[in-house]
Amino acid sequence: EEYWHAKFRLLNRCRKESYIGRDIPKWAKFFCSTLPSSCHIPGDISFIHSDDDAYRHLQMQHQRENCALVVELLRHMAFDRGEIAKAMRYFTPPPYRLSICATIDGVTIWEDSKATTAAASIAALRHVMAIASPCLWIVCGRQKGGNLEPFRPAIALASEIICFGDVSAAFRSEFPNVGVHYLSHKELLLGYMQNFINRHRGQRAAIVFSPGFTSFDFFENYEMRGNWFRKEVAHLIRAKHLEAAVK
Repeated sequence: EEYWHAKFRLLNRCRKESYIGRDIPKWAKFFCSTLPSSCHIPGDISFIHSDDDAYRHLQMQHQRENCALVVELLRHMAFDRGEIAKAMRYFTPPPYRLSICATIDGVTIWEDSKATTAAASIAALRHVMAIASPCLWIVCGRQKGGNLEPFRPAIALASEIICFGDVSAAFRSEFPNVGVHYLSHKELLLGYMQNFINRHRGQRAAIVFSPGFTSFDFFENYEMRGNWFRKEVAHLIRAKHLEAAVK
């Protein structure tokens, strides 16, 4: 609630137009807040062709809404659709957002270290599970505060869950009846991932490293966390499988 009112004060201070996501009016009603008349909900972005591979990184549901907000602003600034579409075609997404870092025996390994909220992890799991199942979700990090209830949809989505780091105790307390594998050390992650791959070879399964919490238990930032996962976990697993295939 404090977070909502902090953001709501920003909207009230805006002297010109504001562009808000489609869920914001729902939350305004929930918190009995009246949105300023200068708030605009973005329209569709149907001119982004879903069958065009150049836009594949913008097709995730949460990214489509982000794009819609930006497009609405650019239209207001008098950019035409052709210019906007061209910019999106050549846009390179930042690292540490949901992307495949390895594929082993049909099992895709996704790295999403920048996901530090429940909403980000839920969006990642929904996107991956639309194209791959079963799905192993890896959650870790340090809790920002507040309860963990927003993570319940993510728990319902994942087929299996691994949890390690500072948040483990709170996660175990909040969800005592959920079958989560809790690791005492992050170094044990490699073995659990290897086991999952062995059990789901050729099933179009997925492993999703979308932590959902800040990186400040083991790492200085999410970049270091992402590099650790890509280089010391996914890379090692891929190397082991290549070595086994040669033998």
